Amino acid sequence: MLSSLLLPLAAPQAEASTALNGLRSTPLDTVQPRTPGSYSPMELCKRTWTKAVEAMPDSPDGDTRPELRGDAFRTTTPPSLLFVHVGKTCGATVGFALRDNQRLLNTRHPLQPAYDEVHTHPVRWGVLAAADHVLVSLRDPIDRVVSSYNSYVCVRETKLDENGQRVAINSQNECKRKPNEVGFTREAHARLIFCFPSVNEFAERLDEDNECGRLARDSLQYDFGFGHAAMGACFYLGGMMDLLQNKSVFVVETKTCDSDINAIAPWLGLRNDSFKLRQELHAGGFPHHDDTLSVKGRDVLRQHLAHEYAFVDELRRMAVKH
Repeated sequence: MLSSLLLPLAAPQAEASTALNGLRSTPLDTVQPRTPGSYSPMELCKRTWTKAVEAMPDSPDGDTRPELRGDAFRTTTPPSLLFVHVGKTCGATVGFALRDNQRLLNTRHPLQPAYDEVHTHPVRWGVLAAADHVLVSLRDPIDRVVSSYNSYVCVRETKLDENGQRVAINSQNECKRKPNEVGFTREAHARLIFCFPSVNEFAERLDEDNECGRLARDSLQYDFGFGHAAMGACFYLGGMMDLLQNKSVFVVETKTCDSDINAIAPWLGLRNDSFKLRQELHAGGFPHHDDTLSVKGRDVLRQHLAHEYAFVDELRRMAVKH
């Protein structure tokens, strides 16, 4: 059925809108109208987190990735260290470092788990409340969205074969994404890249007053079905700034990933020279990897990510200096 609905990626906007109307699960007239200026950046950040928590399955039984919920913090012997893996940062590298050095981490509290990771889920209040140390991987919000969008398009880019059937252009390996990370539905495939086959078109047209524009704006804030685009720092922690003030927060930046990881051990009171590092699994180029933004695209996207910049700046301010 999908092949009868899918259009070439370069389809005109009118055709794209027709396809989107047939595939959208929520009618457009049920979507709350966009009201610029109604919320401050920090209020919008908190609202994004609240929406994410509301969308999260209550039970791990109904969750496709239950191991990434942070449920270890809701037990009688929670870990001390919470790792918040924000997508399209260097979070995979941080995760490898924590796993490879788990025995060392266990020396701090031998009777507790060394740490627990939250990824593709918002951090719930009870999870953060039980943690003493919070490790967060961050990246410039624009660069993170560009990386997310380019990965999304790479995985979902298609063409018509000789039989008129739509087939993938790129393999999972080419897109540098593990198959179990691609949990998107057929509907999500069609709903975004028909409108915006490149990240620059996505950014430049964010303010359009039509279905494609509304879809793009939702994908940055409240619609979590398009890869990691809306899953920025606000998605993970945006409603808990007050609680974070009472935690020891450590930030790993994408641009200084290796040196920041080497500073984790002294932050935790461990030997500085004992953390082993390995290369990130999906590092390197892939189709659309080098797609970039125009000056206009970057300016428009920055306006729509003001809430992310505000929150990331606060996280960096409160983080341990190293």
